[in-house]
Amino acid sequence: MGGRDRKPEGSGGLVRSMAIIGGAQSVNIVIGIVRVKILALLLGPAGIGALGIYGSILQTAAQLAGLGIGQSGVRQIAAARGDARTLSRVRKVLLWANLIQGAAGMAVLWLLRAPISTLVFGDASRGWEVGMLGIGVLLTLISASQTALLQGMRRIGDLARVAIASGVAAAAAGLGAVWALGPEGLIWFLLAPPV
Repeated sequence: MGGRDRKPEGSGGLVRSMAIIGGAQSVNIVIGIVRVKILALLLGPAGIGALGIYGSILQTAAQLAGLGIGQSGVRQIAAARGDARTLSRVRKVLLWANLIQGAAGMAVLWLLRAPISTLVFGDASRGWEVGMLGIGVLLTLISASQTALLQGMRRIGDLARVAIASGVAAAAAGLGAVWALGPEGLIWFLLAPPV
């Protein structure tokens, strides 16, 4: 699929790209449904509720730390595709920006773990788990820099393969952690997708 994935031409290429991405998203939706269903069987409603809360904290912190650099990175990479030197520079800047912002987000979430736990759960007893979500913030931003590269280079087939492979691997690793650790594995369940 090589060249056709990288440079779709005309409406046929656009339709093909949309079909590939749509198919990958459909597979990931099915994987997500199965993953959450198995999690519900393992942990019950309380586990699903905790998953939703932790997931919201992780997504909010990652969005705040990311500052939208992923979207602008895709545009810059797409604009620099023809110039190897500029493309290399944009890739480095995007990766370093995501590393720095992710590390800052991780540190802030760790420092504010007790107040966030108190605000969300009513006490500070889940502060460690909230702080551990900071690792997810860092990893989410690093993975965003890599997917931005694939999007900007229009490597649609590679992007779809990465999405499916990471969805399957994350489901297996996350469910394995919950199976082995019980409710304590819930944080690892959330950290598996960005890893």
